Amino acid sequence: PALRALIASAHERGIAVLLDLVPNHVHEQNERYVEHAADAWFNDGPGKCVCGDPGCGWDTNILDCWFTPYLPDVRWQSRDSLAAQVDDLRFWMRSYDADGVRIDAVPMMPRLATRRLTLALRSDYAPAGAALSIGEVFTGEGRGGLDSIKYFLGPDSLGGAFDFPLAWALRGALAQGGQGFEAVEDALAYPETALAGSGAVLGRMVDNHDMPRFLSEANGDGGATAWQVPAATPADPRPYLALESALAIVMTVPGMPVIYYG
Repeated sequence: PALRALIASAHERGIAVLLDLVPNHVHEQNERYVEHAADAWFNDGPGKCVCGDPGCGWDTNILDCWFTPYLPDVRWQSRDSLAAQVDDLRFWMRSYDADGVRIDAVPMMPRLATRRLTLALRSDYAPAGAALSIGEVFTGEGRGGLDSIKYFLGPDSLGGAFDFPLAWALRGALAQGGQGFEAVEDALAYPETALAGSGAVLGRMVDNHDMPRFLSEANGDGGATAWQVPAATPADPRPYLALESALAIVMTVPGMPVIYYG
């Protein structure tokens, strides 16, 4: 009831609500894993590996490695496992009248995953384009980063993605300094041609939870670890001015501005 009331209240004020969908993995104590670990629903067994461990590179095993040792990786090649993930989306959308989804860890799943999820979203709840799907496609900087993102966009897949290349470029120009605005200019200009006619929307952002926060980077604390040695709160006004400038850019360029992510 509380979530339904929240979404209804948001809709009354013209605010759309996206649900955060995490279909790549579950917790090891999740009943789905407990009940179906032996049914080939997960990338489990003697060959399983954790992303980043020796012999389990992010570049070679990203589609089947476990994100951490306690998060079993969903095996999308299983018809039953795939159907369960799609049914999850249908349940949440049917039950709570949300306006779309943010899909986590997109590159860690076969492309069929986002295609099947967005097909259910568009066919079950709204005409194409009326329900938003935006993906977390973590990439590096530059045009290569956008090309990696572009692979997951289109009328039969995600309607948008978070703009990591722009976030890196803003960091280089404003948080770290010394890199100039050429990369920022290219990060804004290249998508205009690379995504022309696709209808895709980029979520313009300055950082997220998987990278050092922009403010910490601008304060020289980008190497701090949040869990062990958290970054200090800046006392100097300059990091705040840099963040203000970066947010001003994402709020005024084409795309979907992301005020805070994570």
